[in-house]
Amino acid sequence: LIADGDDLAGVGDTAVERIPALSPDLVVLDLMLPGLDGFGVLRALRPQWKGLVLMLTARGDDFDLRWFTPTCEVDLCGHATLASAHVLWETRRLGAGATARFHTKSGLLTADQRDGLIELDFPATPADAAPVS
Repeated sequence: LIADGDDLAGVGDTAVERIPALSPDLVVLDLMLPGLDGFGVLRALRPQWKGLVLMLTARGDDFDLRWFTPTCEVDLCGHATLASAHVLWETRRLGAGATARFHTKSGLLTADQRDGLIELDFPATPADAAPVS
């Protein structure tokens, strides 16, 4: 988390203190934060802050990704996946041109950089046949 020049990346205990004051629209938490891990930060934040949270952690060259609203976990969120890919490239956790691969409750999702934009690939659900009358 970087806000107003305040870099909280990798510091779970500090994030719990600073996030309510900063009131960001979105927080990306790593499950593997040293000290207080991502779930610990989320548990500590919920009584005082109700913003959106992305849970992200490295799995080799891939990432595990989960999405949380203020009240529940959701199976799929395109905007949050887009934001996660952007954060990975901007913080150089992924090299320019590398494919972002996310393992989620909805299956494998990928993101690629194309002509200055981010292209997402989501699982397709085949349509069911409908009766014709």
